[in-house]
Amino acid sequence: MKTKLFLIILIFIVLVNLCCSKKNANYYYNKATKYENLGLFKKAKKYYKKAILLDRELIGSYFNLSYIYLIEKKYSLAEKILLEAKEIDSDNENVYGNLGVIYLEQKKYLRSKMNLEKAIKLNPQCSVFYNHLAQYYDEIKNHDQAKKLFRKSITLDTNNIYNYYNFACFYSKLKNFNEAFYYLEKAICKGFNDYKYLINDPDLKNLRSHKKFKNFLLKSAKQETSCR
Repeated sequence: MKTKLFLIILIFIVLVNLCCSKKNANYYYNKATKYENLGLFKKAKKYYKKAILLDRELIGSYFNLSYIYLIEKKYSLAEKILLEAKEIDSDNENVYGNLGVIYLEQKKYLRSKMNLEKAIKLNPQCSVFYNHLAQYYDEIKNHDQAKKLFRKSITLDTNNIYNYYNFACFYSKLKNFNEAFYYLEKAICKGFNDYKYLINDPDLKNLRSHKKFKNFLLKSAKQETSCR
């Protein structure tokens, strides 16, 4: 009888600790997210790691931590975190999508393509995956396929500003200025307003050299673009 009672108490304690761990994990996750949004990545990383230690199945912590490493260009660490997430949830499309982006940044094109295609297979309605796959085809100079995928991403999500912005970058690199201005204007109309990034983005270098660019930028900043 005493043994049975002891086991019941032990199970109860374990369940309470498990519940508390998950609550604490969510607390640290939310805290990390706030720091990430403020650009305080050092503190954000600290709390994402704490959240993972307390709840290994809190998959969002892995994604956000890997994203910070990606921004910091710490690709091996970003990859490591995502591969850990993959062990927990091997059917999560975001694992493959994010890995595809990391490999694209590293110019590991075959790995990038394989992971992005896997992400699309798992979630064929996610426009972001098509957009990144379009960037892959742009990198390997298959411009026709890149165009198709950029258009597909816009068709799937007409409100995602980066679907338009990245298409503008694509046309800028090809020196197709009419199309580049058109899609950049679309991005701005949809809410893109990071003008500091815009005037420093190397993918828009050709467009910035165009005689119409300064006037376009001025009108955009004053919200005088003809959104249609």
